[in-house]
This record gives sequence, C-alpha cells and structure tokens, in this order.
Amino acid sequence: MPSPSARTSAGPPRLRPFQFGALSLRLAGPADAEALHRLNYRTFVQELGQYADDGSGTRRDKFHDKNIYLVCERAGELLGMVSVHDRAPFSVSSRLPGGQRVEDLSDNPLEVRLLSVRPDMRGSPVAFALMFAIVRYCRENGYDDLWISGVTGQQRLYKRIGFRALGPSVAQGQASFAPMRLRVADLPEDKLRLAEAALRRQAGRDSGASERPLQAWLPGPPRIPDCVAAALRRPPLYHRDAAFLDAFREVRESLSEWMNGMRIAPFSGNGTLANDALACLIARLPESRLGPGLVLANGEFGERLAGHARGAGLACEVLRFPWGRAWDLDEVLGRLDGSAYSWVWGVQLETSTGVLNPAQALAGALQPRGTRLFLDTVSAIGAVPLPVGTAAATGVSGKALGALAGLCWVGASEDIVAAVEPREWPPGLDLPEQWRAAAPCHTLPSPQLLALQASLRDWAPATRRAERYASYAELGRRVRAGLRAAGFGLIVADADASPCVTTFAVSEGDSTEAFLARMRDSGHLLAGVSSYLRERDWAQIATLGDVRPDTLDGLFAALA
Repeated sequence: MPSPSARTSAGPPRLRPFQFGALSLRLAGPADAEALHRLNYRTFVQELGQYADDGSGTRRDKFHDKNIYLVCERAGELLGMVSVHDRAPFSVSSRLPGGQRVEDLSDNPLEVRLLSVRPDMRGSPVAFALMFAIVRYCRENGYDDLWISGVTGQQRLYKRIGFRALGPSVAQGQASFAPMRLRVADLPEDKLRLAEAALRRQAGRDSGASERPLQAWLPGPPRIPDCVAAALRRPPLYHRDAAFLDAFREVRESLSEWMNGMRIAPFSGNGTLANDALACLIARLPESRLGPGLVLANGEFGERLAGHARGAGLACEVLRFPWGRAWDLDEVLGRLDGSAYSWVWGVQLETSTGVLNPAQALAGALQPRGTRLFLDTVSAIGAVPLPVGTAAATGVSGKALGALAGLCWVGASEDIVAAVEPREWPPGLDLPEQWRAAAPCHTLPSPQLLALQASLRDWAPATRRAERYASYAELGRRVRAGLRAAGFGLIVADADASPCVTTFAVSEGDSTEAFLARMRDSGHLLAGVSSYLRERDWAQIATLGDVRPDTLDGLFAALA
C-alpha cells in the first residue's frame, strides 16, 4: 500500500472509520492488498473486459503505488472497494478532449477509480456506502473536485449524484468511459443528509436492525386518526347485538347526511362490489330499457365502469377522454343531443390520474333533460361534496373518510328507490332489501363498522364537513407546489386537480420502480406499483385520512 508521502496535500490521508448497520467503512491497509487485487481482477478483467485476461486471478492497478483505497466490509470480509489519488498523471486526463489535463482545470482534484462491489452484494447498500466514504474523505482532507471515468452504462447514476460529463465516451477494451467532474462544494447538504438517513435505514434492515415506520402516501389505506385506532381496539361485536345495531343505524344516518339525504345500502366489500350493485340497479330501472346509457372514461376506473355496465348486460356506449384531462361537458352534452341515452355514469374523482371531474356541472346540465346521473364516488366521498342532483352513487370506508377498508355502499335518491322494478336480485347485491332493512341483511364486520362510526362522528356537523373539504383542498395545493418545486411534472392541470390524490411523472430516464424504491429508502411509501401507473412511469401522492400539513415537510425534502 502507498506510504503517506504518496499524497501531495498536507498530512497523511485521513478517514475516520464509520458504520452503516453491519457495514464498516475504513481506509485499507497493507494486509488488504491481496483481496483488493482479486476484486480488481474480477470486476475490470472478467466482467467489464477492460483488460486482457492473463489467468492470474489478480490485477495490480497501474496507479497502485499512489492509490488510497477505501473499503467496505462486514465482519472482516471485503465486500467492495474504491480507490482515490491526488497526484498527476490522472487517468481521466487521457479521456479529456483537446489534450486538456485534470491538473490544469482544478486546483485540488481527487480522482476516483476502481469502484467495485462483489457481485453477490450488487443491489445492496455497499456501493452507496462507498460513495459516502468518498464524500467524507474529500471533506476530511480538503479536496475541491472529484474526477471519474464514468462507465457509459452508468451515466444516469453518476449524473443523479451530481457528476457532469466533460467530453464524449472513450472506448477501452470492451468498455467505454466518459470523463466526469463533480465540485465538492456543489454537494447539497440536505440531499446528503436524506440519502445518509435512507442508507442507514437500508443497512439497518439488511443487518436485522429495527427501523422507523414508513410514512404512507397512498390512495388507500388512509392514515387513520386516533379515534379510529381506538375503535379498532374494541372487541368484535356480534352483528345482531344491540350495540352493533345502534352503530349500524348511526353509520347509515351519517352517510346519508354526507350523501345529500340518499338512502344507504351497506355491504361488506370494496368499491368493485358497490359498482356491481349499482350496475344491477341501473338494469332494474324502467328507463334503462328504453335506450343505452353513456359511460364517461378518462382513466382506469372510468374504464372499469364500462366493464361493470357490460357485466350487468347494460346497453351502453363509452365516451373517452385523454387520461389526465377532465370531462369536456360540451362534448358530453353534444353526444346526448338527439340521442336516446337515459343515463350517464362516471367517476367523480378519477383515482388513477387525480382528476376531479366537473360532476356538479354535469348534474345541473342533465336535470332539465331528465337524464339520470350515476357516480362512482369511491375516492371522492369525504373529500369533496356529492353533486346535488345525483341519482345514485357508490362509496367506501377506506379512503377520504379515513376509516378502515372493508365496507362499501350504494346511496340512492328516493325517486330512484321508488322506481326500481320488482325483479329478482342476486342475494348478495339486493339493494331494495338493504334499503328496507333496519339491520344488516348479511354479516358485516364490526371492526370496520365501528371504525367508520368513529370517523364519521369526528366530522359529523355540517360545519366540520366543510372544514374537512377545505383541509383536503389545502393539502392538495401544498402537494402540487412541493412537486413542482422538486422538478416533477404534474399530470393534471390545477383547475381539474383532485384535492387528495396527485399523480406525477417520474424524472425522465428514471423508472417508477427505481423512484419508489429510493423514496421508500427515504422513509416514504408512495403509490406507483399498479400497472396503469407503472406502464406510464407515473407515481402518486395521496393525502387521505389523518394528514397534517407539517407532515409534508419531510416528504418534500425527500422528493428534492
């Protein structure tokens, strides 16, 4: 290994040993030389093909005598290495255009070379731990610039770290490299702290250490408030017990208030079940036999409504709009003019894109025509008012109302309830029976019912509901502003934006999976694994349930 005299800066090389979980980072010593040569051979001869294979199993770097090696190990076993040096000639100079030299462009440069991680440790925190070791080494020894010959296939990674290419890639053997530079002073302290915290969590997980709970920003389940958590700790109730029946009646009455006085038919299930029940309802209205209906689709869940309609045997046509754009009312009304459509069905808040559709304006335009409006309000109920004039709508417990998933319902106006034809229903979807019954017709889980009761009580008065709507709207504005400040492109214009679900495009050249993994390592769980998001490289932030404005600060720092 090199002696201290190999350095040109004052004093011997310094790097205080440090840990990430079970990973140890330190300067290499003479006893590490053989293991370093073997890892060098495995990576740069056998994998990258940068040098001819002489069969020796080891490769001594041409700058070995002046290299300072930083190593990552676990329980004394070498997992990865990187070398640095500050003496001309610099390897990267051979790749600079126009005969430039590193020493002519930087007063106090440090060249980084030979970053290598054992193959079985790829994808682990080892590489990032070594990068932190480089940053610490720079700061402890007073260097101004980092210089690397970046492997062409890793350019995106280097650029995300902050390196900038100073020339085109140059081939060497079977690999090619580009000269790149990073000014140490440009390293952002806030990002370094976030990245270091994420690395510590990841390394802690790998070593079996405990970690802080993730902050979830999902369109379900919501963050439940304390009152809901307390309700969930209550012992389960028999669904014919008096206490259960009292809670059942209270929940139905409260939901009716949220839904403009509609009659509520609750079910044990999710939004899919509720929309199936609503499709059966439409099929049993007299006007549904007179002509087809119109389904509006501008996202995944609008498309699913078309499937519900077809599954119930409804005659319908689908009017589609681009994903991320709200319904065009002129186009909708133009389609209705001179047609036999007797009903329209759409999603008030399209969860897949975060579009809040102009459902109230549509309801007002349909009433004079005598055309029924049916709505999926699965993500809307509790976040925005239900449009006056809606004939029937579906909702669930585990979204904006801030309770536990598992209950759903169909609400209908009294004229719809009265108009349903006396036809046989599938027993599990029998809306008339549910509307008439004073008790649940089938078993409902008491934990979900009691959780919903607690959440509805928390926002019971009309003034409190208005506060709820305003709170969600403010959170949505903050999320959109934070995403823009971090450089992300929003899918939906502000005028059409949902107050509680915001969809955005991940950075160009990135993938949703990689972005979500980095955010998770930063302590934040975002949506994006659904196929309709992943295929478009979109991600989502939802602020459902018990979310306070100050909890957004850490999210914005991680996004930045």
